[in-house]
Amino acid sequence: MVSPLFPEHEALIQELVELHEKGRLPHALLLTSDSGLGLSEVSEVLANRLLQRTSQSSESDAEELLAAGTHGDFRWVSVIDGKQSIGVDQIRVACDFVAKTAGYGSLKVLVIEGADKLTTAAANALLKTLEEPQGDTLMVLISRRPWLLPATIRSRCQSRILPRLSEATCIRALIQKGLSPELFEGKSSRILESWLLGASNGTLELQREVRASVNGVLDGKSSGKHLTECLMKHELIDAVEAAVQAIEERATEIGQEQKALVALITLHRLVASLLQRIRHGATPAREVACFEIGVLTGGVRENNMDAIRQGLTLMGVSKV
Repeated sequence: MVSPLFPEHEALIQELVELHEKGRLPHALLLTSDSGLGLSEVSEVLANRLLQRTSQSSESDAEELLAAGTHGDFRWVSVIDGKQSIGVDQIRVACDFVAKTAGYGSLKVLVIEGADKLTTAAANALLKTLEEPQGDTLMVLISRRPWLLPATIRSRCQSRILPRLSEATCIRALIQKGLSPELFEGKSSRILESWLLGASNGTLELQREVRASVNGVLDGKSSGKHLTECLMKHELIDAVEAAVQAIEERATEIGQEQKALVALITLHRLVASLLQRIRHGATPAREVACFEIGVLTGGVRENNMDAIRQGLTLMGVSKV
């Protein structure tokens, strides 16, 4: 059963379905999202609706096959449990599917979830199919980090970014998940969407813990060491991502003094740049990264710009 869609995502699907009906939908889509929220759901609903419309059987029969996962014109490729990437054998099987004629109607749909996790060999195998698209197949690549895909892959797909959810949509969904409305006051839709993603994927408590620790340091109630220990309890990329979000939330609060805001924005650049490096495959020492974030957050509290700039250099980020 496909999860209910957010209104903003529903609008994008309707647009894509209309393009297909007009014969203007590209053979390959690259779906991305700033937060990652809704990517899989949108892809699944899009595939369902297109296949139901193009099926030779009734929409109800097509819907039944899709719900059972037995529709012959639909394939979903993702990282296999226990693996870290999508292998070339998976893509070869998917490409064989693309090369065949649709068996249930006039369209086949292939979805590749986490396309940025394709191995080099898998990406090369997929590229050959993208270069010679089959007229009866729609390929949907899902990626929250599309910059990790080879440029040759990106250039052969039409990119679509899922629209950001409105503040009202986020608040309504967060309340349904049991969060108190008082928590949302003064928060932007971007922050609220990150909270909603955390509530959906089980990282909300991590976000809360890191946020409390960052604010504790900035308010002078705890030390950078306490923040370092907090970050060290989690996977590095999750911890750094939560720190970026916490710093961003702090920077958007009303009443920040100009001098403090400059230091906070500089810290945000540091940690966000570190996050980008990790997403691009860098593997900084976990202890060093967490220690530097703790020390530099303490430097922000003291408005010590020299220390922050030194940290930028140590972490491989350009000076500001």
